[in-house]
Amino acid sequence: MSQTTPHNILHWIDENFEKPVIVICLLVALILIPYQVFTRYILGTWLQFNVDTSMVEELSLFCFITAIYFGASLSIRRRKSLRMTAIMELVPERWKNLVLMFNDCAFLVLTGLIAFLSTDMMEAQIRLPQVTPTLRMPYLVHYTVLFVGFLLMSIRLVQDLYKLTRESGFGQLLAAAAATALMAAPIVMRAEIGVTFILVTVLAVCMIFGVPIAAALGLAGAGAIYSTGYLSLNVAAQQSFTSLDSFPMLAIFFFIAAGVFMGRGGLSADLFNLADKLMGGRTGGLALTTIVACTLFGAISGSALATVAAIGMIVVPSMVERGYSRPFAGALIACAGTIGAMIPPSNPFVLYGIITNVSIGKLFMGGIVPGLLTALLLMIVAWWISRKNGWGGKAERHTWSEVFACIWRAKWALMVPVIILGGIYGGIMTATEASAVAALYGLFVGIFVLRGIDRHNIVEIIVECVVMCAAVMLIVAMAHIFGYVMAIEQIPDHFARMILGFTSDRVTMLLMVNVFLLIVGALMDPIVATIILAPILVPVMQQVGVSPLHFGIILTCNLCVGFVTPPIGWCLYGQFHCRRAIRTHRPRRHSLSRRHAGHAADHIFRAGSDAVSDPLCLMRLASENIGLPVPQKRRKHMFANLETGNSTGYYIHSLICVVLMFGLGHLPAPSPITPTGMHVVGIFIGMIYGWLTVGMTWPSILGITALGFSGRMTVVQAFQSGFGNNTILLIFFMFIITGVLDTSGVARYVANRLVSFRFSRGRPWVLSFLILFSMFVLSSMISITAAIMVVWTMFYGICEVFGFKKGDKWPMLMLAGIAFSGSMAYQLFPFKSLPLIVLDSYRELSGGQEINFFKYFIWMFVTDWLVILGYLLVMRFIFKPDVSLIEQADTSLDNTEKLTPYQGFILVYFGIYVLLMLIPSILPGSWSITGVLRAVNNTGISAFAVIFLVFLNFRDGTPINDMVKKVNWNLIFLLVGALTISSALADPQLGVRAFISEVMTPVLSGQSFWIFAFLLLLAACIITNFCNNLATVAIFTPIAYNLAEVYGGDVNIKALMVVLITICSMAMATPAGSTPGALVYGNKEWIPGNYPLILGIICVVIDFVVIYAIGLPFANMLF
Repeated sequence: MSQTTPHNILHWIDENFEKPVIVICLLVALILIPYQVFTRYILGTWLQFNVDTSMVEELSLFCFITAIYFGASLSIRRRKSLRMTAIMELVPERWKNLVLMFNDCAFLVLTGLIAFLSTDMMEAQIRLPQVTPTLRMPYLVHYTVLFVGFLLMSIRLVQDLYKLTRESGFGQLLAAAAATALMAAPIVMRAEIGVTFILVTVLAVCMIFGVPIAAALGLAGAGAIYSTGYLSLNVAAQQSFTSLDSFPMLAIFFFIAAGVFMGRGGLSADLFNLADKLMGGRTGGLALTTIVACTLFGAISGSALATVAAIGMIVVPSMVERGYSRPFAGALIACAGTIGAMIPPSNPFVLYGIITNVSIGKLFMGGIVPGLLTALLLMIVAWWISRKNGWGGKAERHTWSEVFACIWRAKWALMVPVIILGGIYGGIMTATEASAVAALYGLFVGIFVLRGIDRHNIVEIIVECVVMCAAVMLIVAMAHIFGYVMAIEQIPDHFARMILGFTSDRVTMLLMVNVFLLIVGALMDPIVATIILAPILVPVMQQVGVSPLHFGIILTCNLCVGFVTPPIGWCLYGQFHCRRAIRTHRPRRHSLSRRHAGHAADHIFRAGSDAVSDPLCLMRLASENIGLPVPQKRRKHMFANLETGNSTGYYIHSLICVVLMFGLGHLPAPSPITPTGMHVVGIFIGMIYGWLTVGMTWPSILGITALGFSGRMTVVQAFQSGFGNNTILLIFFMFIITGVLDTSGVARYVANRLVSFRFSRGRPWVLSFLILFSMFVLSSMISITAAIMVVWTMFYGICEVFGFKKGDKWPMLMLAGIAFSGSMAYQLFPFKSLPLIVLDSYRELSGGQEINFFKYFIWMFVTDWLVILGYLLVMRFIFKPDVSLIEQADTSLDNTEKLTPYQGFILVYFGIYVLLMLIPSILPGSWSITGVLRAVNNTGISAFAVIFLVFLNFRDGTPINDMVKKVNWNLIFLLVGALTISSALADPQLGVRAFISEVMTPVLSGQSFWIFAFLLLLAACIITNFCNNLATVAIFTPIAYNLAEVYGGDVNIKALMVVLITICSMAMATPAGSTPGALVYGNKEWIPGNYPLILGIICVVIDFVVIYAIGLPFANMLF
């Protein structure tokens, strides 16, 4: 026996301090509510005994709240808080502890604040005592529980910070604390920022960085309360208690407990065997069996993830063994698992009913048809695919006696839906009482019938029930703080008016909301989305004539689709990993007994809260318990390059692309967008989708063709607009010119000389800076397209010198950085097209006022280089590319290579070509040569250069075809499509520009200057990445000027105009935004996969953060 020491005692207390309270509270509540039902009907109605049960609800609620807050403390210790982890997956391993420390610091601020505020509430109760109506229990006891619960959470967070600090050092702890203080500083100092802005920004920042969702909601709500100046922070403590002091809340608690108890008993095996007897002999029998089993288990658990875990661990290996394809098996169980969240007792339905005061019983009844319809449609699809692939059922036939025997063995599981639905619709029990009776029934069956629960594991099972529920209930409590502020500030009403300003047609509104919910469901857990969106969207739908009951079904079913939709897709990704595990699995028979299934389910449900924070956990555990290898987390891009067209996904994405292009335009167009404008918008969305998922060539051609049938122009005019664009011709010529530089060896020679300089030898980041500086200088004076093509060609030579390969991280980041640097330099001088539009518009609107060009240049130069340096820092410290090839090349570089006469001629010729493009920028406009070159323009100069090169190579015997082979035709088609659709969107007759203006004006008006500037620049930043940047500045310049005048002397309009130029120039997130963005997207050989999207977004974010945080204050000082 181990010796009892003070250390062992402290360790035991640390492990088990909360457990006794949790177990006692759950058991008391679990017994009291069924006791209330028993006394009301058995003793009261039948035996006519008068038994007072008025104290049951109060005592049950008190036990429930106590268990939740003690369970929340334990969930923090076990790191089982619900959070969004998609962004955290991208954080390098060395910085993950820093992010976790920031999460703990932010959470600690909230728990410490509520614990402190609870003492105020306790003091108030001591001075003016209040008691509960029935038990006459002092409210001092309730607020003491609140204080102790949040104090325990704070202690657990400090423990976690201590562990992380020991792993990563005190420096990271200081950095995390500084980041938390920086986020809180504007709120604490009560800067002039709106309440709505605080709610949205704090919530978004916290969720992006993986702060537990409960903490994100609580911090956003508490910060907004403090910033109002007229609300007391004590509201946060009050809402933390009153939000859970609701009898229907117990339904979620007990439904989770019922699922855990029944799952531990191995009832999934009984349900699967029953379904197999009913469907196994038909075509696709095992597939049909899976869907039926998921439907039956969903009627017990009310959870999609629990259904996938419990049924998937049996079904997936069996399907592979019987010849079903791995992708089909995984997709089937993932899709069938979502039925668990649709049919009663659906946890999302319970929560929606509590939030919106809609009858939970009616929601359950409303969810039966969608759930069964989903099951039926899945069965039809599964049968058709099985029939097509020859996947038959089992050869043996089952007699009715065998079926009835199987039903009898599954009777304990089949009784659960009868108890729940029969009790509710028979008028015997409320939903809460039915959940408690089902949980008690599950515990009884697990102990005395299935024998899966015994004295050795009952405590841990009960604790896990509470910990799982606490993760959800803490979100509910903190969401009430968030919702309280929204109600006070009338945010749902403002949102409703804004939405109804687009359209008041019910069908159009339902279509819009359905699309919105499908997107949200792909990014957020249904329970979290329900908490946030239900209070906002229900008033809107009521005003267009949709009942809250109907909308609750719509909301839940749409959000459930997110379980199988990337990038979150919890069920989908879980099955993906399960399939990967099965690839190395040798076929063998899998038959699970009740006890074996119960043992596996025990492990699954004991990690249930882990699955909340890590959706792969459930399927990983399922794989462990059927003897399969543990799958590792997937490291795959969000979008695959499917241009080969050899996969089912290619055809699915292609079909979606076509539907978007030709179908979206038939939806009713919100005013003032015209019907033609709606068609153009649909074509634009379809092209963007096609570029991201299918390829570059045919979506562009199809989009241009569709534009010809939209009514704006003919097909011939559409193709003329695209292929006749000067930019397309310039890029075509530049491919040939730079191709000659490459094949002649000139690019390698120049690259070799560049990297041989003493101050850049062996210094990768000095070399990176020199390359970006060269691009910046060149792009500021000649066409940005030509500059990128030239510098890219030289850079390819540098990669060849050092031995870098296509797809390596450093070349990929540098190629994007070169385009990024060129975009920044584009507006350095005010004579480029985009700055001219803004400056001319300002001169016209202000009655002749000018912006000083020298100050403009100084501001642009300083902020541009701050942005570029920010990109270099992100490259070095976030992406951390391998630059050892450059460091090791210090002594191995050979700069003795001599130019051949032909190479010397090409180099001189290229120098003359660049000089001719520079002359219009550096010589006076009155000179005749300047006028001639401006008339010819860069495209004409490039055309003459290509003609001469063709003649020269023709004399040397080089075929013209060899020169044309250097043209990247995929990129040409991408640019043709992007430029054509972006110029079409800019047409004022389509009403798109007017629509954006009408939407943005009410949003921006009435805000403080910094919020106004933030929202204006953010909107411009987003729109310029999807629309031509010239059109964006044409839209936002008058909006910015007119609204800025409202603020009078508080706004420096000149500074705002200059900042707007830079923001609108940075459009690299999509191919349609700008030519540099399209060039990056088109360079698939060097920048593969979805890296163009990732790097484009990073460039845009760096530009926005630097310009808003540093550039705008600097402009205020300078102008």
